[in-house]
Amino acid sequence: MDVRAVCGKGVRPGKFYDGLTRDLCEAARLDVKYNTEGKDETSLAEKHFMEERPAPNNEVEIKGVPMEYAIAVPPIPDAGRHLWEAFTALSRYRVERNPIMPNVISDWLNLHGQTLSSLEISIIEAMDRTFTKEVADLIKANQT
Repeated sequence: MDVRAVCGKGVRPGKFYDGLTRDLCEAARLDVKYNTEGKDETSLAEKHFMEERPAPNNEVEIKGVPMEYAIAVPPIPDAGRHLWEAFTALSRYRVERNPIMPNVISDWLNLHGQTLSSLEISIIEAMDRTFTKEVADLIKANQT
């Protein structure tokens, strides 16, 4: 990704990446919040769908996503979509609730012929820290 093209003139790349990291970490937090099952084995998104599911012939779309799925899909900035896709793919290799290991990232990049800058990998690692913290907090809350 050409940061200069995305940032525009006069915007520091560091400021751009800080904002992108913040937005993607928030998306990871919301993903856990809405898509992880609670004590009753139902996620917040599922509860929402059960209560307010629109009729199939009355679907409303938000950015191409049917309304019934919109709550389960956190808002992803366009500039970070490739990082979100990499993060969700890497999360499939997660061992239980543990962080994604660096060798998993490296192996996944090699296996799929992908390249990410060290800054982009740092963003994925920040997303992962947010994700694992949110999962731990949710587990703790469900145990009380």
